[in-house]
Amino acid sequence: MGMYPAYKEVPAEVVEALLAHPDDAPANDALLFVTTAETADWSEVTVRCGLPDDVLVDRFASAVLPVDVEHRRRYGGLDLGKYPDWETDLAFRHFVGIGDVDQDVDLTAVLEPELPEDQEIARWTALGVEPVRFRTGRVTHQTERGLDQCGFSTDVVCYGISGYRCRDELAAVWSWILAALARSGVHRARVLERFEREVRYYQGCAARRSADLYLVW
Repeated sequence: MGMYPAYKEVPAEVVEALLAHPDDAPANDALLFVTTAETADWSEVTVRCGLPDDVLVDRFASAVLPVDVEHRRRYGGLDLGKYPDWETDLAFRHFVGIGDVDQDVDLTAVLEPELPEDQEIARWTALGVEPVRFRTGRVTHQTERGLDQCGFSTDVVCYGISGYRCRDELAAVWSWILAALARSGVHRARVLERFEREVRYYQGCAARRSADLYLVW
C-alpha cells in the first residue's frame, strides 16, 4: 500500500477560489470535479485552457519543446511516483539544482541510458548537486467540529489536496529549469529526452500562467 502524489495544473483563478473557501467541500468539489455515483473526473475548467488560440500561440512561441494545438489548450499533470517507495521527480530536482552552479556540469554519468534509479540518484549526489526543493503553499483551517485540517476539503474519494503553488512560484521553477538547461552544455538534448515529462509540464504552466495543486490519491 502506498500513496500516489501528483501535481495538477489549474487556472490561477481556481486556486484563488479554493483559498476563499478551503473548508467548503461541496463548493470545492463542484469547482474541481464532475462526479457520478461511481466516478470523479476533473471539471472542464481544470482541463481546458480558455485563452484564445492566438494568445496561446504567442505564449508558446519560445517553447523549449514543441507543443501541438491540442496540448496548448489542455492543462497538464505530473505524477510523482509512489510514496514511500520512490520520488520520481528527485532526479529532476537534482538537475534543476545545476542552475545554481557557476559553470557547465559534465552530466555524462547521470544521463547513462537505462540507469537504475538508485544509481542515478547516487551519481547526482556524487556530483555535489543538491536537489531543489519546490515551495508548496499549505492551507490550514478548522472544520465544523473545531478540528484543525490541512489542505482543501473534498468529499471525492481518494483525493487529498494538501497544497498549491501560485503562478509566480511555477514561473520561478521554469526560470530555474531554463538556467539548468543553459548549464547542460553538450548534454542539453539528452537532458530534454530524460526529463521531457517534467519540462513539458512546467513549460505549459509557465506559458499558460497557471497555478497547480498538490494532491495524493
